[in-house]
Amino acid sequence: MLASLLTPATTRVATFEDVWQNLASRLTLLEIPPAPIEMHAAHQPPLEEPLRYSLERLFDKERIKSSPVELQPYRGGESYPGFIRRQQTHPAPLAVIEPANEREIVALIRWAGQRDIHLLPWGTGTAPYQGKKQTQEPFMVVKSKRINRILNLDKEQLSVRVQAGATWAEIERELTPQGLSTGVDFPWATRTIGGTVATNAINTKSLGYGTLACNLLHIKAITPAGPVTVAYPQSGKQDQRSLVLGANGRGGFITEVTLRIYPQPAERVQLRAHFAHRELALSALQKIVQSELRPISAQLVDTAALELFEVNSNHKYLPFTHHLRPAPGTSTSQLRILLTGRTGKSLDKRARELRELLGITASQVKEKRGLPQLSQGICTAQPQLCQQLWRHNVLAYTLFATVAWRNLAGFLVDWEDALTSVLQSQSARSGTLLTMVHAAKDCALVETLLLANQLESDEATKARGLAHIQSTAQATRQRWRAVSTSALATRALAAAGQVLDPAGIILF
Repeated sequence: MLASLLTPATTRVATFEDVWQNLASRLTLLEIPPAPIEMHAAHQPPLEEPLRYSLERLFDKERIKSSPVELQPYRGGESYPGFIRRQQTHPAPLAVIEPANEREIVALIRWAGQRDIHLLPWGTGTAPYQGKKQTQEPFMVVKSKRINRILNLDKEQLSVRVQAGATWAEIERELTPQGLSTGVDFPWATRTIGGTVATNAINTKSLGYGTLACNLLHIKAITPAGPVTVAYPQSGKQDQRSLVLGANGRGGFITEVTLRIYPQPAERVQLRAHFAHRELALSALQKIVQSELRPISAQLVDTAALELFEVNSNHKYLPFTHHLRPAPGTSTSQLRILLTGRTGKSLDKRARELRELLGITASQVKEKRGLPQLSQGICTAQPQLCQQLWRHNVLAYTLFATVAWRNLAGFLVDWEDALTSVLQSQSARSGTLLTMVHAAKDCALVETLLLANQLESDEATKARGLAHIQSTAQATRQRWRAVSTSALATRALAAAGQVLDPAGIILF
């Protein structure tokens, strides 16, 4: 399957986005039939009439989804673990409810508590079951789709108050004409604000704009214990936002968020520099982080892995499923640094200072100038693209880890060796890893994409394979005291549940 996708192209591949773009363009050329409804959907019991009748007294019929076809996507979510979950016998929700305001959420919580039915918050479905136990108990999905308005834009105080169902892309489209931006950049721009806060997602531009927590001024949530509003902590005060931030929706339903925003930079330049070895690139990356240059973002990616998606000298694609990733440290690496400034002259000065810091000349650096354009296609298409790959027995799964700078070099070697070993044991042919390192002030975010043809296997075998990947990744993180995004979220679950949901109405 993968070899058939890797046909000659005219564009170079330099980032993960390019990889997805190339795969997406090739999938459109294939005649792929619509995905069938998994067989488990046919066994979904219908919503009992008394429950349906009582729900229809609270919500319009079009905001209650309960047919097997409508419920099937909500058995797992958009991620690869969600896809595997849908292939198994885990139950679907009784219904999917789309409240339009906070009053309806309060009414639904009361309704569910009276009937011993659990509720599961749902944004765009990126990680709805993250940090939650498997359950056979009846539950309903509560989708934030209709709670998505931008409530207030304060240009003087540089803040924006939005409802939790709005996506980052929608907010940026509203702010860009005003010359403003949230300054954040997550792997998928189509994630909702509420979902990002609930999972405490990591901002890949945190080097310049700070982490998500640094930019959250207020969070409002509707919980079984009542409405809760938490604010950015004052100096010396305890941060109450941990009741909601990173709690995976355990405490309740995030409904509003107030974000810090920033003026759009007048000038911007992206610098790309190649290094013969990863160790040299890592050393350069740490110099940048420790300097006073304060770039918006700095990233490292191994070019050898990305080149597997490019045309070689014979104008033929290398079928990467026949090639293992080069041994860590032996392939060339590329640094991508984003600098901003008020004028072109100030930007030239900062670029020159960066070259002097790294000890490289202007001829060794490629520059790309201009303001960023909001991605319209690939961020939206990526989940659907992954679904197509998975249905054709192709593993496409992204893993994350947050690592202290002092441990990064050793962690990367151990991490990639361990994951390569997993690919060898589970793939019909050898797969490949694509690793990118995003710089933050105190740590590095490691993002690794696993791509491989899988052996033909049944659902249970694929589930065990996924568990093996996850356990291998977690064991490697623990050896190096690295943290996964799911582990960050899990820490807040117990406290949030005890305080905000003592009766256990929210699914966990």
